[in-house]
Amino acid sequence: MKRHLSAGRQDGMTLIEIMIVIAILGLLAAIVGVNVMGSLQEGRVGAARSQIKSFETGLKLYNKDCSKYPSTGDGLNSLIMKPANCARWKPYLDQSTIPNDPWGNPYEYFFPGTHGQEIEIISKGADGALNTQDDVVSWNQDAAGAPGAAGPG
Repeated sequence: MKRHLSAGRQDGMTLIEIMIVIAILGLLAAIVGVNVMGSLQEGRVGAARSQIKSFETGLKLYNKDCSKYPSTGDGLNSLIMKPANCARWKPYLDQSTIPNDPWGNPYEYFFPGTHGQEIEIISKGADGALNTQDDVVSWNQDAAGAPGAAGPG
């Protein structure tokens, strides 16, 4: 017995059906992509804040041992390399180099601070520019809203 397909029945999908499926998949990919990128950005900000806290702890110990903070010129390298004028110095980080921030930029260190703080450590954030909205800064670690915006100046 042979089976005959009726005239109204089709096998497979039409071009319009395929286009609708592709559009739905594209929309889902975009939604997931936005959420993943947001989480990635939050993770980078958290990592920068954590690293800044570590630098601050090291700088406080340096100040205790050397009776002063390192100069802006000596910078954060003073936490891993012995300066000539501090007999009680010891390594304050368990690293051989100062790491870059999560966006690949070097951290900025200022003593005295340029925003009214005694010492200041700044990650320039995703845009890589100093004193912009996305900076992660040592003096604004617990602020709600923007991730440690540096503010004007």
